[in-house]
Amino acid sequence: MEDAPGSATPSLIKNPRRMFTTDSDMGLAARHLRRSRQIQAVAILAGVPLVLIVWAILSRALDLDVIFTARAAMLTALPFVVIGIFSPLVLRYPKEVRWRGYIVQWFCLALFFNVVWQIPPVALRSVFEGVEHTQANLPYYIFWWGYHSSDLDYGDMTRFWVLAEVSFWVISVLVVAGLVQLWRGREAQAFALLGVCGALQIYNVAFFIGYGGIVLDFDNIAADSVLAPILYWTFNLLWGIAGCIASILSFLCLSHIYRRQSAGGVSPDRS
Repeated sequence: MEDAPGSATPSLIKNPRRMFTTDSDMGLAARHLRRSRQIQAVAILAGVPLVLIVWAILSRALDLDVIFTARAAMLTALPFVVIGIFSPLVLRYPKEVRWRGYIVQWFCLALFFNVVWQIPPVALRSVFEGVEHTQANLPYYIFWWGYHSSDLDYGDMTRFWVLAEVSFWVISVLVVAGLVQLWRGREAQAFALLGVCGALQIYNVAFFIGYGGIVLDFDNIAADSVLAPILYWTFNLLWGIAGCIASILSFLCLSHIYRRQSAGGVSPDRS
């Protein structure tokens, strides 16, 4: 049961496995999350679609090559994605607040991109497969064509590509479990699980790149334009770096919880 309003002892102190144990600290963390979400909404939900729309209009007006347009659009949108991912780390809040906020926001964003960018080509394969690269189709597929035309495993929808995508879905299930644990206040368990999830994301990216390099000698990267390898490496490295940071910070948060328990002589909550 929570303490009554105005109680001298904040209710959160009763749970030693929380990263923040006072109402003021939790309020600060909540404000950081709200601010981060505002930035991400502007950068990703508004900025990225606006970039794609502008490029689609320019392509029709100037009769640009549709694949060039899709690649250029994705590269132009990339800074907005970077801002959305890493903004929680650079806001002016205490470092522990920024750590926790980044972990929550990154894994939520990873789930979001999984749903809107990775799942549709697999689940709706018949819709994506064999679509002609025309100006008429560009507005509907510009979000995917830039990368899919650069990474030929994606473009050809190979069985390896399906395996890599499905393996990321498995990680996403674990991410959801970790976020639910965090929401329920079981932060020690949550940070341990999310730290593993971040490490698995790194492994997924390394496995994907390793297969391309060792098995295919990177012949899976389109060679018709300099934009193709730039897209391949920037997006893969971005996902790997973001997952790596999330993993490290998750374990740092877990360490913070146990250091505080040790310093305060508080026994861990086994519930």
